[in-house]
Amino acid sequence: MCSTLVSATDEGGIADLATLQARGFAAFRSACRKPRMHLSSCMFNTTPSNPANFKFVLEPVSMPFKMRFDVKASGDATIALAENKTVSSTFAQISIGGWSNSKSAIRACDEPCAIQVEDEESGLLSETEYRPFWLEYNGGVVNVGKGNQSESFLEWDAGSVHSKTPPQVYVGISTHIKVSGSWVFYNLCG
Repeated sequence: MCSTLVSATDEGGIADLATLQARGFAAFRSACRKPRMHLSSCMFNTTPSNPANFKFVLEPVSMPFKMRFDVKASGDATIALAENKTVSSTFAQISIGGWSNSKSAIRACDEPCAIQVEDEESGLLSETEYRPFWLEYNGGVVNVGKGNQSESFLEWDAGSVHSKTPPQVYVGISTHIKVSGSWVFYNLCG
């Protein structure tokens, strides 16, 4: 559990409630919203690319798995699940905070593949703080969720569309066009 302490006074005397609240939230975000670094975590950075230039970072991951990760980016954070370390072998491309941080989607392959499922929720990502997510792959079904929420906001059956279910996958990450990103993966790092 994380907490912070802020002073109720400033240079001119007692601070008003709005100022105190703003300082309190800023102190909390600064102290408590950092990546949850621990022994089994690994950190990666991505640079802007168009088209997506995937950096394959976890290899290979055996099904079923659920990976937890944090992302800090202004938008357009993308994960590829692929049979090999190539973009052409991608069978699920997950975009979080795409379209200028206004929606998320899953495609059946690298763009320009059609969108299979999408969720319109703006502000999922932040360029100033890490935001937690999880991705689960089990029996060909891909689920993506936020933080500690048990319900996914994206779900898609890649196995039924591709008529196969790769038992091991490579995980690639990318950020799109003008966006750089910082990623922290937890439970699948060695």
